[in-house]
Amino acid sequence: MSDNVTLFHQYLTAFNERRFDDIAELIDPAIIDHHLPAEVPVGADGVLYWLRLLADTMAIHVENVQTVDAGDIIAGHGWISGTHVGDFPGLPATNRDFRVAISSVERFEHGKIVERWETFDNDLLMTQLTGSDRQRPRCIV
Repeated sequence: MSDNVTLFHQYLTAFNERRFDDIAELIDPAIIDHHLPAEVPVGADGVLYWLRLLADTMAIHVENVQTVDAGDIIAGHGWISGTHVGDFPGLPATNRDFRVAISSVERFEHGKIVERWETFDNDLLMTQLTGSDRQRPRCIV
């Protein structure tokens, strides 16, 4: 296993265990996260804000199923699951459980995540959270 794969797995474990100080050590201060909504600050402060928001409001757990090692690029695929326990911007708490597939790509430089992309089925997530595939509220997930 390459160093970058090890760092990627450490990042996921730190998130699942809510060790945000460890995450701060794994990401570059100027990280570019292409998944963050425009309202979220850029850089490490924005990433940490977003991860704490997800942990506090969605009680998210990440299960990595597959990792692809392409040197400085690591791709992961798996599941996010949890319970919507807190008010998330645009969506009051529903206390509903969810589980959707997720894919992410992380780019590393000098032992830090410097850039990341993430995609998941937002429509399926919103259907699970609201119980309807019609008239869902706008949510910034």
